[in-house]
Parts: sequence; C-alpha cells; structure tokens
Amino acid sequence: RRLETMQSALCVVNRVAQLEAMDEGSLRTEYATLGLPREAGRDCSKQELLKRLKEAARWQQLPLREAQRECRDSDISTGGVSAKLSDEEQRAELVERLILVK
Repeated sequence: RRLETMQSALCVVNRVAQLEAMDEGSLRTEYATLGLPREAGRDCSKQELLKRLKEAARWQQLPLREAQRECRDSDISTGGVSAKLSDEEQRAELVERLILVK
C-alpha cells in the first residue's frame, strides 16, 4: 500500500522477514535504534514491538508525498518541515514524527 516501486516493497518484505525471525531481546535492540526515548517500548510485548517495527519499516520506504499523507491520516502535523530540505530529508523528518507518535 502506497509504495511506489517493487524494490521498495521488496525492502519492506525482507525487513519484515528479518524482524519476524528475531527474539524479543533482538527486537528491543532494534526498537532502541529508532531513536525513541528510553522509556518508549519498555512495557511493550514482543508482538507490540514487532508491530511497531513493521510499521517503521513500511514508513521508511514511503515516498515523500505518501509520508505526508500518512501523517495527515494520523493527525500528525506536517508543518515546520523546511522546504529548503531535500525530499529525502523532508521524508525522513516525517517518518521520525510517525515513529515518535504512533
């Protein structure tokens, strides 16, 4: 859904397969790499961590306009993202917002 290329879709599929093969400790380590506050995810079950990491994998492959749409659909502000940034930098900022809020 919303991915523009087969390559992007394949990246998500491969990442999800990697995540599903991980034990809970490895999932927690992966979750920590998302740059969230230390408390985030501390009380999450393995299934919740897996769900959040799968969402992040999908968001990270979205093109800019789809990241903007995902933010709008989730009532996450897209304001304050400088138009002076490249599309990739704008997309990365929006994905970070999605990860932090959801």
